[in-house]
Amino acid sequence: MHTIADKKLLMLKPSDIISTGSTPRQFFNVDELTLLSRSISATGIIHPLAVRKAPHGKYRLITGERRLRAAKMAGLRRIPCILHNVDDESAEIYALAENIQHSDLTVFEEARFLYSLIFERGVSESELSLRLGITQSAISSKLKLLRLDALTQEKVIKYNLTETHARLLLRLDESLRSSLADTIYSEGLSEAKTEALIREILNFKRRKPEVREEKKKAPEPPPVTPKTAIGDIRLFENSLVKLTQTLASSGINSDFKTTETSKYLEYRIKIEKASFDNEKYNQLKIC
Repeated sequence: MHTIADKKLLMLKPSDIISTGSTPRQFFNVDELTLLSRSISATGIIHPLAVRKAPHGKYRLITGERRLRAAKMAGLRRIPCILHNVDDESAEIYALAENIQHSDLTVFEEARFLYSLIFERGVSESELSLRLGITQSAISSKLKLLRLDALTQEKVIKYNLTETHARLLLRLDESLRSSLADTIYSEGLSEAKTEALIREILNFKRRKPEVREEKKKAPEPPPVTPKTAIGDIRLFENSLVKLTQTLASSGINSDFKTTETSKYLEYRIKIEKASFDNEKYNQLKIC
């Protein structure tokens, strides 16, 4: 056991190191682990793991999950570790800080761990900003990445797209994000070209199609129903009856008859010539 700037260097058995499973890094590439295990077999672990005390003589891992897995694959009997006297919250922040400094995390692993510290541990964004050395606005931007659906997140990682690419995809509807991630990868679009393409897509969606106003047609007259026609015929018939009555009141004899066939209604008015002279005819007014 050695003392290095108030921290103790320990050579621990792999079985004495407890991996919590809550480390920031969640994705481990098998091929990369295999290469790292070969390197460790040849040269050993250059950068010690960070641990803290756990019950029953065990040690809980703070950072170095990938190195621990590779060391076990390489069959190491002892692993160099630095002992830190920290609580749970400080241990998690320390783990995140080291992974950020070494760029070991995907943008989504980093965002998920920040979310856990803020909303589950209750660590303020200002404190994280101070201890991680990043601005609060950067923390907020990273948290927003979690709004991307799982498929789009998977493609951002698979295609090795940047954090800026991921943030740009957030500007689109969820239905378009995954397919655009494919386009960015297949066409090798830079961040600037991706932004220009997304701006073009958004502008196209904002354009409203021109609606041509159709000329208003004059309303067609209502069709003449049989009921209306019958009413008009009765009015006409009443007028004829009134005419014969007017003739009679003037001393002119007349006869009015109606004949109905399958196709026609026939009206006949007979006026007796001898019943009036020219003078009476000229004076006759039909109202």
